[in-house]
Amino acid sequence: MRPLIPAIPLLLFGTAIPCPGFDFDRDPIIAPDTNFIFIAGSDGYASFASPALACTTNGTFVAIARAQKTDAKSPGANALVFRRSTDAGTNWSPLRVLHEGAPGTIDGPAAIVDRPTDRIWLTFSGAGGTVMVTRSDDAGETWAPPKEIAQGDAPFPKCPDASLVRYAGRDRLKRQLTLSCAAAQPGSLQLRLSYDGGKTWPIAKPLWSGPARNPALASLTGVAIGCLFECGEATPGERIAFSRFNLHWLETVESTSLPAAGLTLFDGKSMGHWLKGDFRGQEAAVRLEDGSIVMERGNDMTGITWGGPVTRMNYEICFEARRLEGSDFFCGFTFPVGENPCTLVLGGWGGSLVGLSCIDYEDAANNETGLSMNFEDKRWYQVRLRVTRSAIEAWIDGEQVIDVEITNRRLGIRFEVEPSRPLGIATWRTTGAVRDIRIFPVTPVEE
Repeated sequence: MRPLIPAIPLLLFGTAIPCPGFDFDRDPIIAPDTNFIFIAGSDGYASFASPALACTTNGTFVAIARAQKTDAKSPGANALVFRRSTDAGTNWSPLRVLHEGAPGTIDGPAAIVDRPTDRIWLTFSGAGGTVMVTRSDDAGETWAPPKEIAQGDAPFPKCPDASLVRYAGRDRLKRQLTLSCAAAQPGSLQLRLSYDGGKTWPIAKPLWSGPARNPALASLTGVAIGCLFECGEATPGERIAFSRFNLHWLETVESTSLPAAGLTLFDGKSMGHWLKGDFRGQEAAVRLEDGSIVMERGNDMTGITWGGPVTRMNYEICFEARRLEGSDFFCGFTFPVGENPCTLVLGGWGGSLVGLSCIDYEDAANNETGLSMNFEDKRWYQVRLRVTRSAIEAWIDGEQVIDVEITNRRLGIRFEVEPSRPLGIATWRTTGAVRDIRIFPVTPVEE
């Protein structure tokens, strides 16, 4: 089976991790089929299982597993082994032994990192049902001798087919995120993302298609997430793979996954995933009113930002917008074009400008998309925006107003609307409203 992470680089929101010689913007994604950390029958061990993963604040990942000398079904001597990566999972050190034990006496390793000190704590089950603990103060380079901390009548439970981790940092909307990874049926591994502390899990994305189990997640502060798990072609015991991904990848939804009938982004009843934009100095209110989102006149900007999964290419968004009061743009609709943002401006520069900001560094008032249109206050305008790899098109009340070729063009936004990325709506010293926001897939035309 093949992993479901594409082995192509994507750009990353945020800053690079402090790892020498490592460029996260150039290579933020590691597909699991390129990083088999432990392979059955290698390094003198017949099998590897029960993975654990730790990540320190300097970007060092430590992958730990139970190793067995003989076949996994036989009670051969086993050990805890580990490998380290000092470049966020791109390259790994040779296998080393952390602890050896008698047949059947080691299982269920679990690792946590004490953030204030960067100390790695590792617990595992030992002989006779004992619970053992060891620690490392140098990012897994050396380990203290294991000590017994508890003893029971039954063996220490083995690691489950699921893992849960809080994202070490906040996303672009300053939310604390929670991620889970679990084996799904039939035979696959699935990632899920929660924006509200685990109450709801709106994003689900496959990580591996095929036999898999025992995932272990670890978060690299404010940058990425690593996942270590058992997987294989016929059985999950064939190898242990490592994958690294970021929120950008996790939150991106391909247009082919959208229903043909479209997906509602605002139902007129609740804000849903729309959050008040983090514009500097914004004090004006954003409220629900008569099935619409009203953005009151601000000083200078008021807006909303989409906080859910994002489609970045080959899509069409339809919505209605109107100006309630003011004389500048009542809708600055920022949207993704692949990895770049762009803004559709309605009613700018005195209330009449329509166009895209920015193309080749020029805003709507200074590029070929700019045109003048008379907008009436309190009248709803139907807007349709289409994004493909070759063009951006827009219609207002059924009339096409923009059709611009974007091949080899530089797309961007004005700095004032940065809080709208990657998808958002804003006004400038104007009260505006939007409603009935929907997104549809677009089948690209063959070049």
